[in-house]
Amino acid sequence: MSSTVVTLSVLGRDYHVRCDSDEVTELFSAGEMVDERMREASNADVTAMDRLAVITALNLAYENRRLSNQLKAVNAGVTKLSVRVGDTLRELEHPATQRQD
Repeated sequence: MSSTVVTLSVLGRDYHVRCDSDEVTELFSAGEMVDERMREASNADVTAMDRLAVITALNLAYENRRLSNQLKAVNAGVTKLSVRVGDTLRELEHPATQRQD
């Protein structure tokens, strides 16, 4: 895999970051997200750069954790549904003896 250096701009400052060539689009997207979040935090009267970076990192980490938990819940639901579909298909392929009501 070849690597490339991309330039990301965050709060008007350029950062040069090396990544694999197939990761450039995602890295630019991440850089735009960080820039946007840092601008939001700077509009909230956070002025010290280190504090701004920590607040932004905490917000992104929190959002990442929340989305990860939601994804786990969705995956669990899909797994349960898949089992039910499988069980139903097996029942249709091999029906039990007719019930007498």
